[in-house]
Amino acid sequence: MKPLIAEYIAKEPHIAKACGASHETVEEVRRVVKESPSESDGFRKAAYLVKDDLVRKIAAVGNAKECRRKVSEYVASGCTCPLLYSVGENVTDIVKAFSGF
Repeated sequence: MKPLIAEYIAKEPHIAKACGASHETVEEVRRVVKESPSESDGFRKAAYLVKDDLVRKIAAVGNAKECRRKVSEYVASGCTCPLLYSVGENVTDIVKAFSGF
C-alpha cells in the first residue's frame, strides 16, 4: 500500500493535504520519485517515507472486518463513492468482503 500512497502524495497534492501528510514528507517523496529512473521505481523507493499512521488515514487496510469498518467511517464522514482497490492478488476476497455493504 505504501508505494501507492507515495504515488498519491507525489501526484495529487489535494490528497496529500487532505490526509495530513506533512510538507516535508510530500517534498521528500517528490524528490525521491524525481531522482528515480522511472516513476514506478520512484514510488517503490519512496514507500519508506510513508509512515503507518499516514496509511491508516488514507486507506482501509487490514482484515475484511477492519476494512469494512474503515470504509463505513469514510461514508459516515461524507464519502459518496469509496473506491475499492486491491494491491495484491486478493480481488475475489475484496469483492466477497464488500458484497452487500
